[in-house]
Amino acid sequence: MPIIAMTREMGSLGKDVAAGVAERLGLRLMYHEIVDTLTEELHVDRSAVARLVNGKPNLADRWKVDASDLALFTEEQIFDIALRGNVVIRGWGSTHLLRPVPHIPCVRVSAPLPLRIKHMMERMHTDDYDRILHEIRRSDSAHARTLRALFRVNYEDPWLYDVVFNTERDSVEFCVEEIVGMVNHPSFAETAESRKLLQEMALKAHIRTALRKAPSTANIHIAVNVNDSKVALEGIVDSARQRDAVAEVVAGVPGVGALENHLRPMTGVRYRAVESSV
Repeated sequence: MPIIAMTREMGSLGKDVAAGVAERLGLRLMYHEIVDTLTEELHVDRSAVARLVNGKPNLADRWKVDASDLALFTEEQIFDIALRGNVVIRGWGSTHLLRPVPHIPCVRVSAPLPLRIKHMMERMHTDDYDRILHEIRRSDSAHARTLRALFRVNYEDPWLYDVVFNTERDSVEFCVEEIVGMVNHPSFAETAESRKLLQEMALKAHIRTALRKAPSTANIHIAVNVNDSKVALEGIVDSARQRDAVAEVVAGVPGVGALENHLRPMTGVRYRAVESSV
């Protein structure tokens, strides 16, 4: 079940590389479909999500969509898509989110700015150099800003990727061949351990989004640790009632088996602190 996470710069021919890999390996290519799912989760129109991701949000978009909600729901969608396998996931922080999973190649496609401008002018059938330059710079800025806001990462950090292609030197065909070779290399073979890790990451994401969606637990901040289907909760909550509410929400998430609730109510912490000082 090949899974490939990719990111690209506008005008770098990264779309062509992703499409070529998907066609060559018979994989799904996911990008726009993620927008559709997020609009349902966030209860906003599709254009609002697209504007936020592309760096063109208006005042209403910023008011309607909370960045932390967008990050949580994006994370959940990326892991669910990856679990189904046979997919090329383009963008959406997938190279950052899936980087810990050893059998998933993480790829970046780049190119020097002059070449990117040339490609975009050809694609847009225009000779308006200044407009294309402005769009590329806006896209780069939006991409960087979105990833920093959602996941606190810099997409230019090399450790996010197993390989970076420069399409000034590397043709689309060469990039496709190299990525296919990576997928078929033993270094990226799926193992029981790597599959288990992906499943645990997905379950953790489901738990976090379930807590955010439930009114009684929407504003809590706790640590969720997952080992197979065993879940351990750590942190401090406002009250014993909130502690029980968290446990109830988490226990209802599909895939959760044993649950260890180590949450400490703030009232109890305060009481013990006062009692111990006497």
